[in-house]
Amino acid sequence: MARFLRTVSLALKSLMLHKLRSGLTMLGIVFGVFSVIAMLAIGEGASNQAQQQVLELGATNIIVRSVKPSEDAPTAGGGTTFVLRYGLTRDDFRVLSRTLASRINGIVPMREVMLDASADPGTRREAVKGLAGIRQGAVELQKLAEAGELDGGYKEAVIAGLQTSRWQDLREYAAAKYPLPPTKDSQPLPPISELATRSGDVANGRIIFNTTGTCNKCHQVNGIGLEIGPNLSEIGKKLTKEALLESILYPSAAISHNYETWSVLTEDGQQYTGLLVSDTAEGITLKDDKGILRTVAAGNVEAKKKQDISLMPADVQQLLTQQELLDLVEYMTTLKERRQ
Repeated sequence: MARFLRTVSLALKSLMLHKLRSGLTMLGIVFGVFSVIAMLAIGEGASNQAQQQVLELGATNIIVRSVKPSEDAPTAGGGTTFVLRYGLTRDDFRVLSRTLASRINGIVPMREVMLDASADPGTRREAVKGLAGIRQGAVELQKLAEAGELDGGYKEAVIAGLQTSRWQDLREYAAAKYPLPPTKDSQPLPPISELATRSGDVANGRIIFNTTGTCNKCHQVNGIGLEIGPNLSEIGKKLTKEALLESILYPSAAISHNYETWSVLTEDGQQYTGLLVSDTAEGITLKDDKGILRTVAAGNVEAKKKQDISLMPADVQQLLTQQELLDLVEYMTTLKERRQ
């Protein structure tokens, strides 16, 4: 032990005799350690980002994109060809469906479905969501928005997709072209991505939910409220704060299954709108936004159609100030367990 202490004492004296050299050596060691830590952190961050992007695309999804061939590309006969038409079509879709039928769950030609006005509204919204998740698809949505080729709930889905895009330039474009609707105090709202970083008061949010916000007129939470729309007792573990804001500000951008709005036209010219409760040989029963059931006899139904607009009003934020909106969302994030 005495020998060890003498060695330490000599080492300290040596360090003190050569202060500059000792200081530079220690500084080099510190910089070296920090450099290694920084490199590991950057590498881990890049790895996590790549994994997250793969997960957002879907681990079992394959995205097939079209590539425009060169107009002077050589043909099999040695000449050149002029490209009149290119891209994935429904014929390609059918070939993929037949070829991979035993290996896949389904194929969705997203762009064609999104633009098909006759397609199911829910399917169109899913196509928009799929396109918004990849850079090329999100840019395509931006082009459609710029050209003014948007309509109905499909338009809300595109705007919401751009507002919450992973790419800053697209978020900035959406914020400029489609600013969020103002609140009760006429104050403009910042982008959803920025709103989602702010905090609210849970206790006041609960009060807002059951009073000013009128949420309990259509939604139940643990047995309190009317159950016209989806039960929200566990919404906090299903949706992020960003998704909750999107569902309030753009209710038609994503509509829960079985809560789509239907419109029924009768033989005598009456039109009824509401959620589809039943559709049988005897008639169609709808539930309106007040919770009132109305049945139209099958013989009196001239036409029925699923709408692309949500039954939920699109101006709830106009009943609230910006802080009240944040309080409401903060409260909803705490709803993670259904209690009887």
